[in-house]
Order: sequence, then C-alpha cells, then structure tokens
Amino acid sequence: MVIELNKLLNQTVRLEQAVAMGGERHPMDGVGYREPVAIDLVLTGKDRDFKLEGSFRASLTLTCHRCLRSFEHTLERKIDLVFIPRDRMPAGEVDVELADKDMNVASYLDTLDLRQVIDEQVVLALPMKILCSDDCKGLCQVCGRDLNEGPCDCPDGRVDDRLLVLKEIKKKLFGA
Repeated sequence: MVIELNKLLNQTVRLEQAVAMGGERHPMDGVGYREPVAIDLVLTGKDRDFKLEGSFRASLTLTCHRCLRSFEHTLERKIDLVFIPRDRMPAGEVDVELADKDMNVASYLDTLDLRQVIDEQVVLALPMKILCSDDCKGLCQVCGRDLNEGPCDCPDGRVDDRLLVLKEIKKKLFGA
C-alpha cells in the first residue's frame, strides 16, 4: 500500500484496515505473514513533515532458532514515526550520532510504502533470537534430533577432534 504524501500536505488521514502483505513477503529469514496485517494508524501532515501514529497487529509464522520448528505468533505494536523530506536529510555519507528523539525519524521522497514500514517495525519488534519457548532444548549437535521430543542416544561430552590439541595444552599447563 503506497501513499502519495505530496497529496496529503497539511491533512490528517485515518488508516484503519487490513494490509495484505503477500504470501511470498518475508521481512527476514524465518519470519512470514499468516494473514493481512490489521492497522489502525493516523497520518498527519504539517508542511512537508508527516507523523504516523497508531498500532498494528500481525499474525506471523516464525522459525525457532534452536529447534528449527515453525510456530505461530501474534505481534501487536504501537507506531510513532516522523517522516521528513529526503532533501532535508544530510547529504552523502555523514556520520551523525542520533539522539533518542531522532530514533523514530525517517525520510521519504514522494511516497510512503506502508508495507515496508510494517516490515521494518516487525523486524525491530522481534527478539534477536527467536525461540518457540524459553525452555526449548534445540537440536542434538551430533545426530540432529529435536531434544524437545526426548533425549537421543549420542554420547555426552563428545569433543571435536580438532580441539584435542587444546586439551593436551591444558594438561601440560594445569596438570589436569
């Protein structure tokens, strides 16, 4: 859903609808949309600046980083963003330290792609490590069995052969 901002100067528009993200659309690896994202947003234009406030609700399919199982998750977040014209942004590759008040500022040319904004907000809201549960045991490093389904028959304490040299050095240094 693309919004032409130059047609909304000094206006306020309420966006309350479901935004189809497309079945093939994935904001990042291991994350997919199960259904359209419900948005309730207000876009306010003042001069050439725009403020986007409100919330969204996304029904997602996530992949656990430990056991690689897919699971469903509903994400509800608030949005509070400011969009300023790209020509008011610093030119070139300028290193600028952002203050807290600047963390919700983005630039635009003539349009605002709402699907891209939602993708970005979904990625920012997800944890660095996606887990199906806090106590997920993951996969066995030897045989690949899902340890949430029960233990495997692999021996414990198996050491990678490439690390045996370090074990010998430890014996010489510490006598253990």
